[in-house]
Amino acid sequence: MAQDAHFSQYYVAPQYFNPALAGTADGDYRISTVYRDQWRSALEAPFRSFVLTGDTKFEMSYGKTYTPDIIGVGMVIFNDAVDFFDLNTNQISLVGSYHKSLSKRGNSYLGLGLMVGVVQKNINYDNLTFEDQFDQINGYTLSSSEVLPPNNFGFADFSLGVNYASGVKNRFFIGGAYHHFFTPNVSFYEAVLNPNPNVTAINELYEKLTLYISSKLILTEDVNLHPRILAMMQGSDLEVELGSNISFPLGFEQRFTAGLGLRGTDNIDGIRPTAIIPMIAIRKGDFQIGFSYDVNLQDIVNDRSGLNSFEISMSYIGNYNNELNICPEF
Repeated sequence: MAQDAHFSQYYVAPQYFNPALAGTADGDYRISTVYRDQWRSALEAPFRSFVLTGDTKFEMSYGKTYTPDIIGVGMVIFNDAVDFFDLNTNQISLVGSYHKSLSKRGNSYLGLGLMVGVVQKNINYDNLTFEDQFDQINGYTLSSSEVLPPNNFGFADFSLGVNYASGVKNRFFIGGAYHHFFTPNVSFYEAVLNPNPNVTAINELYEKLTLYISSKLILTEDVNLHPRILAMMQGSDLEVELGSNISFPLGFEQRFTAGLGLRGTDNIDGIRPTAIIPMIAIRKGDFQIGFSYDVNLQDIVNDRSGLNSFEISMSYIGNYNNELNICPEF
């Protein structure tokens, strides 16, 4: 019944949260990856999430007529792991998008995207214990009479997205995506041939709606500001992240980016801010590496520790040119 895994550096792998952003890189192609390590100090084994994306683009032409329209294609590979239970979610998806130019100068685009994926879930039952295994003396040493379903299954998943980009130097972006719109059943018990009528064999994955607004503001010739807001709604839960990055050159084809984000949630505890997210990134030519750290506000308020999260990201943009610029930037 949990929400999808999220990433603080979500713009580094944009197709994961909006398939309409495939083919929008400022270059011929883009390869990006984000690794998230969550709650390492609080758990025996932390939650780990990993996403790898790649995309490229093709300019459109109709016969001898040139058009600035763009077709984007890409792939998303995702893994989410809970090591304590050896519970893994793996996904591989294909992404396609079409970006229609709304002006002859090519400074305004409306993009639509579709992501089609296959998800596989598995768990190691050797790491689970049940109450009938407790011998009241030495612990959980008895065998269990629990009838368990197959520990591995898969299902198809789909997402739709839209993205609008406008402007020449100062850029404005707005868009959103609709994930899991067929609400797939993610229960292990679905694969049981003769299910127990007392066991619930249906656990539908909630639909998720992602909305964002972002911009690129040219402060000086070399200094850019990137304010943004992201909202994600899944089931009865809401997550909102506000933030901004500023980037400037370091010389020798290097560029430095620093940013700060604030995440808030509306869940079983009500509406409250949950984390402050500082982040930095360094670009050298076509390659960029970024770091972020989620500082959990409840740790600070309640004098606890361990609910923080760390992320590292890497991206490579082939033949980077910074001319098209129809994708929100890190």
